[in-house]
Amino acid sequence: MEAPPQPERTSTPVASLRPQLSSLLRDRRTIIGVIVFLILPLSIVLYSFIRPKGDSNVPVVTGPSESWKTLFAFAEREAIRIDKDALISSTIFATPPNIWRASSYTTTLELLFSYSTPSGGEIMIRFQDSSPTSTLRITTRQGENVGIRQVIHEQNASTQSAKKFADVQLAPREAVERTWPEALDYAQRQGISKPDVTLIVDIWTPDNKGLSWRVQYGMRDPKQPTPDYSKKPVEIRSGLNAEFWVDARNGVIMEREFQDRRSEVVTIP
Repeated sequence: MEAPPQPERTSTPVASLRPQLSSLLRDRRTIIGVIVFLILPLSIVLYSFIRPKGDSNVPVVTGPSESWKTLFAFAEREAIRIDKDALISSTIFATPPNIWRASSYTTTLELLFSYSTPSGGEIMIRFQDSSPTSTLRITTRQGENVGIRQVIHEQNASTQSAKKFADVQLAPREAVERTWPEALDYAQRQGISKPDVTLIVDIWTPDNKGLSWRVQYGMRDPKQPTPDYSKKPVEIRSGLNAEFWVDARNGVIMEREFQDRRSEVVTIP
């Protein structure tokens, strides 16, 4: 297969913007923090309602999680099969296959690995930790924002995320298993015996956290009225939040934070 044609550098201002973009992308903690704290939770919840129909053909396979070493090696192998120079991004995400109204957090998690390519492409590898091979989905994007994606690839090369992730000992499901009892206990002490839960797990490497899994639970009282998504804007009452930072090498819970946000209402246009 012939490689896609490269854009002519003389016909685009990307080269002149590269120093500014590089400077911006170096502050990874700020950028990723904004995405994860403000944008990502809402976008993942919305995505659960508009997930492509093709995804419904992927079975939910329950069972023990594969080891982190196996999961990471599988993602690396699939990405490199597409582009030998693909580099993993600095963040990996995991959620239940059905993130909205998920009832179990220890039977399977779906992982998302994002890779950049030198030509400005993106490779997204998704699979469930209980059965990577049978649940594998691969999405590739090429030709969109090529210049910016090339800068991202350079940043991925400089951060050497693959080497950091190779040091991880804990699979994301193990981080959930260590934190879910505390999250459930908090909900029950606030009067919610069986909360509806959304769960987002990501591994992040900010300087002040080290190599850690961040486990975030959003817990809602199922007795609350279900939001009417047929009407716009949609009003969703917030619930309880529990967030944990778990050392990805030894499984120690380094930090925990609990918030009661039931007095807040989120409006979706």
